[in-house]
Amino acid sequence: MIKGLNLYEVQKAIRLVFESHPLVNDFLINKYRLNDTDDMKYPGVVFTVNSITRNDSVLKLDTNLLYADRLTDSRDNEIQIQSTGTTVLMECLNVFYEHTDIAVTQGYVMTPFTEQFADNTAGIVTHISLEIPSHLQDCYWLDTESLECFQR
Repeated sequence: MIKGLNLYEVQKAIRLVFESHPLVNDFLINKYRLNDTDDMKYPGVVFTVNSITRNDSVLKLDTNLLYADRLTDSRDNEIQIQSTGTTVLMECLNVFYEHTDIAVTQGYVMTPFTEQFADNTAGIVTHISLEIPSHLQDCYWLDTESLECFQR
């Protein structure tokens, strides 16, 4: 089980799961790199964090996951890419749901797309919320000089 993660550790865990999937060849944290990555190894997944909310001992991350693959010149593989992307995203999200303490919102919506980045691509994008147990509420930083200032 994965417990008490921070953002870096969550991204690392998500990267590990997606990079181990046989139908994912690349993983990016920044969606804008799709426009300037000439050496993208398709198919790829992009993970972005939109916001982080802390409630008691839980971090809630509102995120996007995007699966993209290169279209052929005839674009006849568009539906195949979108279908594969749906399967890959669901399979990887199920890993978190079944095998970690990272709670994935259920009932998420997947939206197919066709888009021009550095390449003509098709794929699927989903907005999900992740809830992670966090021990950050127990942590603080305060140097000795600041503490003395409060005691005066």
